[in-house]
Amino acid sequence: MKRMNILASFLSMLCLGGIYAWSVFVPSLKTDYSLSSVQTQLIFGLIIAVFALSMIWAGSLEQKIDAKKLAIISALLFFLGYGLSGISNGNFFLILLGIGIFSGIATGFGYLMALTIPVKWFPEKKGLIAGIAAAGFGGGAVVVTLMAESLFSKGYHALNIFSIIGIAFGIILLFMALFYTVPEQSGVEVPLKPGFLKEKKYLILLITLFCGTFSGLMVIGNLKPMGLVHAIPEQILAATIILFSIANFTGRIVWGWLSDFFSNRLLVLLALGS
Repeated sequence: MKRMNILASFLSMLCLGGIYAWSVFVPSLKTDYSLSSVQTQLIFGLIIAVFALSMIWAGSLEQKIDAKKLAIISALLFFLGYGLSGISNGNFFLILLGIGIFSGIATGFGYLMALTIPVKWFPEKKGLIAGIAAAGFGGGAVVVTLMAESLFSKGYHALNIFSIIGIAFGIILLFMALFYTVPEQSGVEVPLKPGFLKEKKYLILLITLFCGTFSGLMVIGNLKPMGLVHAIPEQILAATIILFSIANFTGRIVWGWLSDFFSNRLLVLLALGS
């Protein structure tokens, strides 16, 4: 049962993390559906913002709703979001609503469940377990990039692939949600006080996370378009996105594993420095 939670978490993250392959779809959205560069980046930026904010919402709902139910809601919203985008006929606002809002909430809900549930089963290896779960999110771009490039070569367009992702990944997310179980609490849970927002530790964590993710997300959403501007062959660009994702995947496991042995402050400094 404990290991099944890890597997369900990893596979769920793999599906949700496909958003990191967003840049693969940008050329098709611009060429086939006349979206502008600004519009494609607004969609990506919105899903990241909604993803982050909905995790806070999910943390609050987790106190009232069973974790498995939240994961099921995540799967249904993911299916709805990508499905709506798939039948949008290229309408910017429908894609923005589907992927930006619905799948953004799905990602936030699903990410929190997939990250926290396995850790509760292995409190003595929090870093490693969290790293394995998060690695799935980083590796999602590899799966989606390979799948998308294969389908593009067969004449599919971005919206066709969105429909496929919505159905296939939505089913996987729903199936994996059924395996989530939460161990009984061994002690009394300490309620979170609103004052934590002003605490030094929280502010340091917030700033370091922002610094660590801002530059990465800015590049991830534009990898393929940036390469095309410089006339880099599409095969090389696809390989670059995959290599980037593999490094992302590996780094999450390694840094998580190291956090079980070394000071988190030291590791954060090393990570930002590298």
